[in-house]
Amino acid sequence: MPRPRYLLALAGLLLAGLAAALVSAPRDAGSQVFTPRAVVPMVARDEGAPPPPPPATPTPFAPNATPTPRPPTATPTAAQPTPTPRPPTATPTPAPSGLRLQGVNWYTDRWGDIRVMGIVINGLSSPAEYVRVTARFYSASGQLLSTKDGYAEIGIVPVGGSSPFDIWLYDPPSGIAYVEASVSGFLASNRTPITGLVFSITSIYRDRWGVLYVVGTVTNTSSTTYRYVHVLAAYVDASGNVIRLDVDYISSNELLTGQSSPFQITFYDAPPGLENLNLLIWTDAIR
Repeated sequence: MPRPRYLLALAGLLLAGLAAALVSAPRDAGSQVFTPRAVVPMVARDEGAPPPPPPATPTPFAPNATPTPRPPTATPTAAQPTPTPRPPTATPTPAPSGLRLQGVNWYTDRWGDIRVMGIVINGLSSPAEYVRVTARFYSASGQLLSTKDGYAEIGIVPVGGSSPFDIWLYDPPSGIAYVEASVSGFLASNRTPITGLVFSITSIYRDRWGVLYVVGTVTNTSSTTYRYVHVLAAYVDASGNVIRLDVDYISSNELLTGQSSPFQITFYDAPPGLENLNLLIWTDAIR
């Protein structure tokens, strides 16, 4: 038996009203929206102090133009033993050649794992690839308990540029009291760093569970098609220490010239007030 037309019309009105309500509903009734203190693009910038210059070669004292002889002593002085020459001082090795770390920090996450984060600064005269960072974990008495390697997140770190790093130590031994990190390897590169990825932050908010989200878009303004485009975000405190670091890859495998794509970086372990700190942003991809 056919249904009356007025019932079909009524059902259509109800569905349209439900759809409109879903579109206009807030994203999360318990969310909070924030404005960052400052958003700093870090694609090819060094926001810290310039790298220290290499140690200068010590200049020997110049001898006197005309040495003045001393008059002979009436009473002969007993012969002094010949001093044993000291071995030459080894030339210090740069650490290593202009690459340095900045803002190193660590914390234990909710699962009991340790994250060591910081920023690599490239003070070399060439780009650097495969920059390896080694973290060493010590007890309060100075006993070495564990070590773990990680790599700079930016594939090709430009001259004068920077990259965050993030080292995870899963199931760490008990008793870790402090952590040290240093650059332990790199490869000087003649490849051109990734450029032309421009980001825009459109929203920063927390959901009802306290998870912090950084939302935005990234646009490819270069003439190159990039693959696996990703955006990295680090919150740093007033001293420049990295408090939290995370990354998001865009949904498409490629980003053509002139194309834009959204991203959303999620900070699950976001301490209170994190959204009020300075926010540093890097972009990277593969050609």
